Amino acid sequence: MTSRELVLRTLEFENQTGRVPREIWTLPWAKLHYGEEFDRILTDYPNDILTARPRYHQSSKVSRGDMYRTGIYVDDWGCIFENRQDGIIGEVKQPLVEGEEWEDWEKVTFPENWLSFDKEEVNQYCRSVDGFVLAGCYPRPFEQLQFIRGTENLFMDLVDPPENLLNFMKKMHAFYCEQLNKWAETEVDALMIMDDWGTQENLLINPKIWEELFMPMYRDYIDI
Repeated sequence: MTSRELVLRTLEFENQTGRVPREIWTLPWAKLHYGEEFDRILTDYPNDILTARPRYHQSSKVSRGDMYRTGIYVDDWGCIFENRQDGIIGEVKQPLVEGEEWEDWEKVTFPENWLSFDKEEVNQYCRSVDGFVLAGCYPRPFEQLQFIRGTENLFMDLVDPPENLLNFMKKMHAFYCEQLNKWAETEVDALMIMDDWGTQENLLINPKIWEELFMPMYRDYIDI
């Protein structure tokens, strides 16, 4: 049985092998500090779930630096991360959008280069492996809004959302839908979305706000 078949059977509750599919998520820090042990784990327990890493025909307009290196990294949206340790991801200390009414939202750059990936290369990769292949995109509206505005500021904004914030969220959502639709045209086995919503006890925001502002987004992503 291939890894792809194992994942599909698991999703359909028909996995009788006694083994769950594997996908080891890690940061470069693990490889830097425990290289041999890390390699041994991947050799003994290879991933069943893989990710298609796209090649873009267009370059980012704003990104610079290395996400996992000490220093400053700017992501494809223009958000500035400060990192104090190699191998991990830094934090946003200075929000990109500073206006309480989001009047300066145009400082944000939409990563249009993400739409320029080579579909045929993705398809060739999918055909070349036996693993269950995820699309190389990760729409995450809540986390990206935090990177753009700052977590504390965003929490306050969501209580009484400025019109500019709501309009920006519509634009962001439309962009993510376009990205997912393009990936849905490839031969990947699944699309993926991600967001970090919870503490050990509850949701990070009022559930009513989540249902009003964010649940419709996820519904659209799932429909794709």
